[in-house]
Amino acid sequence: MDTALRALYTRDYELAESTLVEREKMTALETKLVERLLKEKMPANELSAVTLIAESLRRFGEYATDVAEVVLNLTVDKSINQIANEQ
Repeated sequence: MDTALRALYTRDYELAESTLVEREKMTALETKLVERLLKEKMPANELSAVTLIAESLRRFGEYATDVAEVVLNLTVDKSINQIANEQ
C-alpha cells in the first residue's frame, strides 16, 4: 500500500506497476499459506484467526492494486493529453 500511495502522490507509472508485481507475489504467498494450513493440525479457533488475517491481508493487497491501477490510468491519460496538445 505504501508503494501504491507513493506512486499516486508522485504520479509514477513505474512505481505503480511495481505494486502490481508485488501483488502477484502476495498471491503466491497466500496460496502457500493455504496449502500449509491444510497440512497443519491446528485447533479450529486458531485456524479461523489465521484465515481471517490472511483474508484481511489479501483485501489490503487488492486495495493497493486498485490505487496502482488508478495511477496507471492517470499517467496514461496525462501522456495522451500531452501528445494531443503537441499536435
